[in-house]
Amino acid sequence: MPLAKARLIKGVAIAGATLCVAGVSGVLMERHSRQVAAEQAAEARTPAPQPAVQEATAAALPAAPVPQALPEADTLPLQDIELTSSPVILPESDPSHGGFGAEAQLVQAQATDQATDPTAPEGEAGAEVANDCPVSLTAEPAAAAMVTLTLDAPCYAEDRVAFHHEGMVFSELTDAEGALTLSVPALAEYAIFVAVFQDGEGASAEAEVSSLAFYDRSVVQWQGETGLELHALEYGASYDDSGHVWAETPRDVSVAARGEGGFLTVLGNADLPQARLAQVYSFPLGIARQAGTIDLSVEAQVTEANCGREITAQVIHVSEGAFGSFHDLNVTMPACDAAGDYLLLKNLLDDLKIAAK
Repeated sequence: MPLAKARLIKGVAIAGATLCVAGVSGVLMERHSRQVAAEQAAEARTPAPQPAVQEATAAALPAAPVPQALPEADTLPLQDIELTSSPVILPESDPSHGGFGAEAQLVQAQATDQATDPTAPEGEAGAEVANDCPVSLTAEPAAAAMVTLTLDAPCYAEDRVAFHHEGMVFSELTDAEGALTLSVPALAEYAIFVAVFQDGEGASAEAEVSSLAFYDRSVVQWQGETGLELHALEYGASYDDSGHVWAETPRDVSVAARGEGGFLTVLGNADLPQARLAQVYSFPLGIARQAGTIDLSVEAQVTEANCGREITAQVIHVSEGAFGSFHDLNVTMPACDAAGDYLLLKNLLDDLKIAAK
């Protein structure tokens, strides 16, 4: 469902938040229709008391913070926001566990060694699988610094597979023939991709993506039902305008290839249990035709699946072919009576300042 422009801001309350990177704030918002927005605009002609706003900084937080009562009954607290720089470790229960990037390549190399070395435990069985049912992965550069991945695994029909690339991980499902074709944003000019099945079998592929030097990429990834969304408001656009880029209006890569704006790529199969998902916003920083600002934000909808619990995610930034940053994000969601509301998490990603070429 599209997000209406006129969401009612109910309050800002960071109660006992821990910010390891300064400048993170949370805004609790509620979805409203344009009709309600119009009514509120009419009522706004009569001055009304504004909801209280509470702010907290990392320096001002007590050692053992305790949420304080809020002045308005309908103002809901956003608690325990953490943004830290630390390595991401998949839970052992995750079928895609096996590490990121080089770690995933090591897992693949070990699996290959075991399959081909006759002295390794279960070597004969592994060799038979490798010979009779090989897994192959190819990577081909495409427009807008994208890469087309083609996976062929005939013995893994309709099976879960995790793709690893430069710290980004997402899980997918092969088709009835054990095949899968995906378009994935490159996060490195020399891009290495690894596909790993639940039993450790897999394959790797690489591609040279020189056009990445012209792009800025922001990634938000998570596991399970977190309610997270990545939004970009281009050149002063508002929600639901043509310049509002998000999962419901992701745009085609051709827009970026022409230097006219950015596009969003949604990765992962959300129907899988505890799926690893990612959203990537790509903007053609090096070939943009218009000067201005791109406002980037992450939102989290409060749902029955995530209310009252902590959600975790990772934020990755790559600019002009260079790796920028990698952060963990931890947010404790409001109670379940806030279901349907949204948290706006500002400053997790830096806004883009564009100078026209």
